[in-house]
Amino acid sequence: MLCQESAMRRCLSTELTASILILLMYAPWLSAQTADQELAAQPAATESTLDIVIPDEPRTIDPATLVPERLAQPATVEFADASLSEVVQWLRNEQTINTIVEDRILEEGNVSLAEPVTDRLDNQPVYLLLNRLRSIEVAWTFREGVLRLTTQEAADNDVVTKPYPVGDLFDAGYDPDQLTNAVESSTEAAWEGIDGIGGSIQILGDVLFVENTDAVHRKVSGLLSALRQHGRRTFVFDEPAHITMRDQLAGKTTVNFENVPLAHVLDELAVQSGLDIRMDGAALRENKIREREPVSVTLTDQPLRLVLESILSPLNLNWLLRDRVVWITTQDVADDANKAAVFDVRDLCRDTAESDALLDAITSQTSGRWQDTTGDGGSIDFPRDGTMVVLNTEDQLDSVLQLLENYRLALRSSKRRARPGEDPNEVITRYYRLQTRIADDVASALPMLVQLGTWRDGDHPDAQGSIQQLASGTSLLDAQGKSVVAAAEDEKPTGGAVIVVEHSVLIVRQTRAAHDEIEELISKIEHGDQPETGGLGGGGFGGGGFGGGFFSTPKETAPE
Repeated sequence: MLCQESAMRRCLSTELTASILILLMYAPWLSAQTADQELAAQPAATESTLDIVIPDEPRTIDPATLVPERLAQPATVEFADASLSEVVQWLRNEQTINTIVEDRILEEGNVSLAEPVTDRLDNQPVYLLLNRLRSIEVAWTFREGVLRLTTQEAADNDVVTKPYPVGDLFDAGYDPDQLTNAVESSTEAAWEGIDGIGGSIQILGDVLFVENTDAVHRKVSGLLSALRQHGRRTFVFDEPAHITMRDQLAGKTTVNFENVPLAHVLDELAVQSGLDIRMDGAALRENKIREREPVSVTLTDQPLRLVLESILSPLNLNWLLRDRVVWITTQDVADDANKAAVFDVRDLCRDTAESDALLDAITSQTSGRWQDTTGDGGSIDFPRDGTMVVLNTEDQLDSVLQLLENYRLALRSSKRRARPGEDPNEVITRYYRLQTRIADDVASALPMLVQLGTWRDGDHPDAQGSIQQLASGTSLLDAQGKSVVAAAEDEKPTGGAVIVVEHSVLIVRQTRAAHDEIEELISKIEHGDQPETGGLGGGGFGGGGFGGGFFSTPKETAPE
């Protein structure tokens, strides 16, 4: 996994990148609230944001659309302790697939053609059988119509460069650097720019050139497809059949086992549920766990997934969904079995500041490992505002989804409503904290852009509107736009890793209606108008956003 230090090196690549991040994070940013304590306690939300409909589909990008077409063809076969050599003959003769076995490399990896294979396909794609050969440490590649069977190590060293046109993604608001970051983080591959070894990514014009293994290219294709069209949660590379299998795992069952061998227990649960449940023999053998390990458990009318956890946890085992099979494996293997998913979060974060706050909320409120908190584990990227790419275990992706739904419920509950007696013409004072250079411009422009003729000047000495500007201290930020330490003017560090940002506060006295216009104006200055997305999923915000930011820094209440 990528480490924090690597991520920092990437963010510090150019001063321009740091400057853009600073502008996005801290140029003009609203820190205003009336003395109304009731509203201060509730984050306000605009109608346009609340009206955003987050689609449920697509739920996944089907791997069958990403593998070579020949390997996506369905087949029916059953092998019971057949040799790897027999499997190869079936591929050649029955499936008419040109197959080369790299005997010498397999032998060096201690893999024999006599290795027993027990597997089956029931009108399912051939690539599933090939993927499952990983249980005997066999990997595959497919180039120019030729299937090669080799070791995982050899496959990891066999790289190829492929171009990916991404102009449509750039037009839809995806940032090139952040898109690159998301590709690197979500594919779990070695990348030369991060790790010093592995593949590489270059952007030339509107084309992403990626050098890496075939397996990584399939994940890259899945990610780009998910970014083009995604829903509430869209798995980047996951079998559609897993959707039904998750429902089966949630189904209720009753068990009563007393000192029954583990293998027999799993066979019984497979019959009851209709699921394909198998043991990861290589992982179990490596950890000296026997298939005949005695199991004792009695549960009535409980979800199958809970029953599995009750059986497996005392043995330091767990289960995972992969290649349309419920695999019983070690806890360590399950902990490292990450999946990537794209989440539509347009209704929860509209800018970089709110994206950072959402990231912090997820990493602090879920129990799994995250790179941003523990230095290893899962990752979260925002290749554009409102689109989130997460890599972690399936359990953690479930936790993230549930957390987002809880936030959505809170957002709907905290919708701002007009209260009796609230007068849009009431004159109130609000404080707006902005980057100093932006504050200078806003102070000059407000009388010309908002409520003309209502600002006190030589021509309107009795007007209600007034603006005062006061210094509001200095912030020290890292290249990611996050505060590192507060410092006085004479304590500014000179190192390139820290950037100094001056702030000012505009004290504005105007009507409530005018303040609504000011808030909208500042938001437009900060973000501009979001681009149209055409047919791409997860598009622009319209006039939306959170109207104060559900995920943003707390606003201070200002006395009038």
